[in-house]
Amino acid sequence: MIQLQYIANATDQIDRAAYSSLSQQLGTSVRELHRVLTQVLMSERSTDGAVRSLKTLELLVDNVTYSRLAPGLLSCVASCVKPFVTHTEAVVRANALSVMVSVLLVKPSVGEVRLLLLHYAAPHGRPSHLDTEGSFVTLCDEPHQWDEETPDEETNSELDDVSKALSGSSISGRTADRGSVLHSIGNVASAGAAAARSANEVSTSALIDAANMTKTSEINAANEMKTATVPPQRRSLPSRRSFLYWLLDVCIGTLLPPAAARGVHVQVLLQSLRVLSALLSEHFCLVYFKLGLIQRVIADHCAFFLQTTDRAGQLSSEACHPPSETGVVLKHVFPLLSSLVALLKKECDASLRSDPLPPPAPRVPSPCTHRASGNSAVPQESAKDDRVCAIETSFSPSEWRRLALDVWLWTLQEPLQGLLQLPAVDPAASSCNPGVLRWRAALTSASDAGDMARCQLVAAAGVLTHVTSEVTEHLSEPLLESVMQFVLWLIGHSHRDLSVWGVRVCGCISEHPAVQRSPLAVTLICAAVTKGTALLAAADECERLERSDDEVSAGGAVNKTRLMAMSALANLASSLKHYSPGHPEKELLPCELVEQLLEVAIAACNDKSKVRPHGVRCLGSTIGWLRDVAYQQQQGNLLSPQRATWWSVKSAVISRALTTLVDCCSRGSNMKMRWNACHALGHLLQCPLPIEHTQKWRDPIVTLLCDLIGGFHNFKVRIQACGALCSLPCRELYTSHYCLAWKSLLAAANSSQNVVDYLEILHREDLIRQVVQGMWHLSSMVALPDSSWLRSALLENQESVAAVVRRANVSLPPHQWEANERAQQHVLGLMQGSDALTDEQAEMLTLLQELLLEPRLPSLSFDSSVAYASGLKSSHYNDLKQFSK
Repeated sequence: MIQLQYIANATDQIDRAAYSSLSQQLGTSVRELHRVLTQVLMSERSTDGAVRSLKTLELLVDNVTYSRLAPGLLSCVASCVKPFVTHTEAVVRANALSVMVSVLLVKPSVGEVRLLLLHYAAPHGRPSHLDTEGSFVTLCDEPHQWDEETPDEETNSELDDVSKALSGSSISGRTADRGSVLHSIGNVASAGAAAARSANEVSTSALIDAANMTKTSEINAANEMKTATVPPQRRSLPSRRSFLYWLLDVCIGTLLPPAAARGVHVQVLLQSLRVLSALLSEHFCLVYFKLGLIQRVIADHCAFFLQTTDRAGQLSSEACHPPSETGVVLKHVFPLLSSLVALLKKECDASLRSDPLPPPAPRVPSPCTHRASGNSAVPQESAKDDRVCAIETSFSPSEWRRLALDVWLWTLQEPLQGLLQLPAVDPAASSCNPGVLRWRAALTSASDAGDMARCQLVAAAGVLTHVTSEVTEHLSEPLLESVMQFVLWLIGHSHRDLSVWGVRVCGCISEHPAVQRSPLAVTLICAAVTKGTALLAAADECERLERSDDEVSAGGAVNKTRLMAMSALANLASSLKHYSPGHPEKELLPCELVEQLLEVAIAACNDKSKVRPHGVRCLGSTIGWLRDVAYQQQQGNLLSPQRATWWSVKSAVISRALTTLVDCCSRGSNMKMRWNACHALGHLLQCPLPIEHTQKWRDPIVTLLCDLIGGFHNFKVRIQACGALCSLPCRELYTSHYCLAWKSLLAAANSSQNVVDYLEILHREDLIRQVVQGMWHLSSMVALPDSSWLRSALLENQESVAAVVRRANVSLPPHQWEANERAQQHVLGLMQGSDALTDEQAEMLTLLQELLLEPRLPSLSFDSSVAYASGLKSSHYNDLKQFSK
């Protein structure tokens, strides 16, 4: 039996070799497995056999790398599984939907899935025994809901072959109508068939494929003749729907109205929610035309659970499902909402890099309607015909942000409305929602109902982790205050799972300017840090007990708690610089709490590999914040009025924190931990304050950073080390290591041209830019006596330095040229301020001028920094240079 770890290496690529490689043999076996399993599935008569076949097929789809195989396999799988999605047995339907989820979530993604969703395929032929036994049902009873020609079994098999021949190439641009989709599929069919035939020549005859393609062309010609006889007024409406539209109708028709009132099996509901979540996360632009109905699914299930009067008042209070099953469905509705808002957050973050303009004012999303059909509800848009195909929708950056605002306003006002009422619920108030009362009462219960209520609350709180700063800026003050009150209530909850999620949500929103301006900001931050440190201390103690008792299962749960709490504390520590108690005699965090925060961060640096990077980040951000506040007060800067805690923290804790950061930076195989440690050391170095009344603590750090810059194998670690080394604001802080810093940067300029690991090629340009900025920074501190060693070093590496400077000048954004300007002024001042320069000094200054005066991007009439942020590449900069000349 082929083991699963080998299946991922299967391929159809034919090498020019005298033998067949293992990957090619595996590719043939994988294709044969698909053929056998699909035949077994379609010929299976019993329910148990169908379930076993579907589970085996799902396992196969989850472990095959389809990007290495010729297209056609996924289309075949979807075609065979499609009839079982409407099976009368709930367990068969649930497993068939689960296979559909695996097809939609194939990684790495392939174009065949997208073409499959857009493909207009007639319903495939059902096996004869299924017709006689009547083991299938149709959710949509009206004829036009699946208005397609029903050919015989030969025609169905021929259309299956066309489905297999779909190519992996994508349709460029926006698909305008059904005809364009069919035309695009027709263009790639012949190429896909040729690829599939070349991959299957061991197990499938080429003559059969050629005959199938000939019959397919005859069918298409017959369909065109049939279409020509249709009156013109009916030609505008296509007679067949896409696979995507059928799949959406099945899932949404199952979920609407809330299925707890209809007796649909809970597993079918959960798998339908998973299908919708997969479509939203992977194919949002294709399902956007059904977004209103997906929102209605989420809102109706949340309203049904709480039994509110505005949406679920018409439903019977006695549901066909037990309350526990209703809660299970609700627990999986919130991940569907999380998939939607997570995708919008990802697109909004990408749009901010490409279009930094402010978004338009938010608007309220338009409602959608329902239309009942028998015992099921067939959803449809109010202004769309339900036979219109799925059309791919593209969005501009401003449209993505507008859509995110609309969805978030709807999310806070409908699905999460009951959630935000939990902190302020009053049992004595007559206007209080009884569903919210029951939910809050169940949270403190030790029964299964209490566990389910807490799981629902955790799933709902997970939605808030995807909110963006732009959304919070557009929220009204009462709505933002209700969100912060809920997070504060969640942090203070007695149950560990709820409180850790409250800390996590607080860590996600702590960087938002609207939250920082809120009157509850300081209270929220203090409560989150206090609870987070307490959770980590308790989790460490709990893990020691679990290790002694050898209870592995509980140890895994504790590790998840530590990971979430430490990640949230790292985010909170990085945002502390934006908060202030507003009084020069008050501390933002008490000294005891700061020491506890440092202690748990030090312990996290010695934790498991996933927790260490967050512990390093928390440690560096906390010490950097303490030193910055102390230095600002020492300089008389009162922009952040608060009492400095740096002088009150125990020196032993600071020394242990510094030693821990140096150890994390110097050793270990976790590269993320090491570059976070380099970044944290940069926070310490940039502040001129001494530690224990001396600056000697900098010497081992600067030496370590120079060693990493010179020739470490990981480029991201070298980038962060270079940034940390160049964070020292003055020459005196380098002490005797100024020469070593120059030599390490010159060595980095040489080694950056030779990439040993091909994976590091992605970060080479970033390393070159950072090295060049580092040389500019050091040039602004150079002195004339340095010519004794700097002149020879520059001459020795002149070619490599000129090469990296040329590459950096092309790609550096204009706002990062400040160090160059400072260095130019400094070198020019040395040349003009000295009456008599020696030949060695003059040659050194000349070489530095060549380093600084390389051609750079000229200033234009628009903001060059914004132009760079909008995604201009090197070629665009060259075009701008030519245009400006």
